[in-house]
Amino acid sequence: MSRACACVCACTIPLLFWHEHCIADITDVDKIYTPHVEADEREIEYRLVFDDDADAEEQAFHKLGYGHALNDDFLFEFYAIGMDTKGDGLDLTGFEAELIWQLTEHEGPGTNWGVLFELGRNTEENEWEQRTALLAMHETHHWAAVANLSLEYAWGSGIENEWEAGFAGQLRHQYSKHFKPALEVYFAKDQKGAGPVLLGEYDVSESTAVEWQFGVIFGMDQETPDRLWKLIFMLEF
Repeated sequence: MSRACACVCACTIPLLFWHEHCIADITDVDKIYTPHVEADEREIEYRLVFDDDADAEEQAFHKLGYGHALNDDFLFEFYAIGMDTKGDGLDLTGFEAELIWQLTEHEGPGTNWGVLFELGRNTEENEWEQRTALLAMHETHHWAAVANLSLEYAWGSGIENEWEAGFAGQLRHQYSKHFKPALEVYFAKDQKGAGPVLLGEYDVSESTAVEWQFGVIFGMDQETPDRLWKLIFMLEF
């Protein structure tokens, strides 16, 4: 059995035991991961998800992280997480550690596979969360489709031990390296949404590049905020 097939089974079989009562992540609308890892890659990343739901208190979720490729198959990242509630200021609320394992690698059109392993802690609520996600990316000359199929397990002193499954997908047009319009969709127990996103990448020097994403996700049910604005900046060096 190939590495890709083995990891597909490892990620999908636990879905059979998905408990009905699940919890949401700090926000289910986040980065959609690709399976690509480059040897000796280092990055500094900032993410912002802003909830401007008219019927709720405005909140902004921040992630600031550092990543380092261990080799051409594994990328390790560590994040500090903060929440900014209108009128209360920014509070440090948790940490996350991630490991991306690239299973296949080839240039040009085709499909690549990877797996994401993530461990996070909410320091305010003394809660832990472990997530495993199957990553897939299919590319043609002008289009790319990315899919993240995830299974999360949460535990802690203030909650019941619970499972949550989720899916996030992105379809983007590879118009140019600097400009890639895309559509993203998110399906989880507590958040379901879709919306347009713009992506781009600029080379600062031969060894340094800046990637950015900006978009808005519109809620598709009563539990999801009306609008979630997302912004990602990544410095690769």
